[in-house]
Amino acid sequence: MDGTGPARVIRQDVDAESHAGDAGPVQNLCLPPPDRAMLARARQKLEVELRQRFGENGPTAEDWGVLSSGRLSRLEQYAIIDRRIDETAASLGRDSAEVRAQMRRELKAAVDGKPIAIRVREDKLVAILEEGRIRGLRNPDGDRAHAEAEWFGPRVHEDPPVYGYVAVDGVRPSQPSIIDALSELDYGDHQIYLKPEEVRSRTTITVGDSMVERESSIPSPLDNPSEYSYGAGMHGIAPIGRDYLGADFRSNGFIEAQISSVTTADIDFIGLHQPPGAVLRQALDQSGIEWRILDNRTIAAEGSAAERASAIERTNQDLEQVRSAWPAVRQHFPSLEAQLSSDLHALRDSTAGGGPGAVSG
Repeated sequence: MDGTGPARVIRQDVDAESHAGDAGPVQNLCLPPPDRAMLARARQKLEVELRQRFGENGPTAEDWGVLSSGRLSRLEQYAIIDRRIDETAASLGRDSAEVRAQMRRELKAAVDGKPIAIRVREDKLVAILEEGRIRGLRNPDGDRAHAEAEWFGPRVHEDPPVYGYVAVDGVRPSQPSIIDALSELDYGDHQIYLKPEEVRSRTTITVGDSMVERESSIPSPLDNPSEYSYGAGMHGIAPIGRDYLGADFRSNGFIEAQISSVTTADIDFIGLHQPPGAVLRQALDQSGIEWRILDNRTIAAEGSAAERASAIERTNQDLEQVRSAWPAVRQHFPSLEAQLSSDLHALRDSTAGGGPGAVSG
């Protein structure tokens, strides 16, 4: 999702100092945040330009997206996010340091122990299985390549990151975009779940798309997330105290993962959205990688007790989300309510009769 545009928020001379305090990569993943003195200078320059452009009232929520749509240096991006965090704290009537600490705690709790996955289309999945590697592909001269160099250092061009997500609500089926924000990205409905013990130390995160939400979020290590990755001021999700397991976050947000050097040896299992075609089936069989059809019906039929319980809670939330949507939105998904209702009945029936998958109570 490379953005283009001429927008600049801070003068270009900031770029010269943006890497001046770099001591090297943090955990060999991403460049560290600027120190407070450097950030304070960047904030001062930002405030001057914002007043010149928007007056004393500053930019609106829509203006922020426009302002960050062009190429930004790392320091420029940090200055914008730092201001957004302070705005969030002020809107809540709380101390900024206290809010920042809560953001870090909350984000760490949301991702700890959660699966990391990638969504792909069938043809891409076949290519991955045949090659034995998941490649990070982008225009080497595009805005994403520029942003990656700012975040991860110039060596990132030798091995661009692979973009996936942290499955904060666990292993689940991919769903239509009205209830699944990940589907808005249109990368595909098949899911590759990675071995967490293999990839966590090679993964950084942002709340939201790292390119689309540059005014709100910048990558930090998965195992030590920063408040700058929290998605401060993002539209459609709670400013703080988010329910990462709820329908509101699932339908409006996600936690993007940027993963380095991924091969098929890092794959835990593959969750298919539908039965595989002949070509994919052959590639799966030859790979020896575990796979299964992942939808609510297969969870009802063969899922564990925990998977069924989670699916019942999630599907009930999704059903209520669809029912509360505007009619103009619902008309684009005419059969979804009936499908979710049917799935919910099947899931509940699967727990009613006891047996290995039954949920007590």
